[in-house]
Amino acid sequence: MRVFIENGDITNYCDKVDVIVNAWNRNFIPGFLLIASGVSRTIFKKAGKSVYEEVRRKGP
Repeated sequence: MRVFIENGDITNYCDKVDVIVNAWNRNFIPGFLLIASGVSRTIFKKAGKSVYEEVRRKGP
């Protein structure tokens, strides 16, 4: 396995990667109370609400 370090907007690497994973433990705070920040905010801006709706449908 090769690891690369890149600088920039993580969502601009979609053509170079299969997935973008962002760890988020929703057990601490209900999702509707969370305000996306950092990586979550960047993913949300690009993907929209559909990502969170899919997580809600398929998640635990």
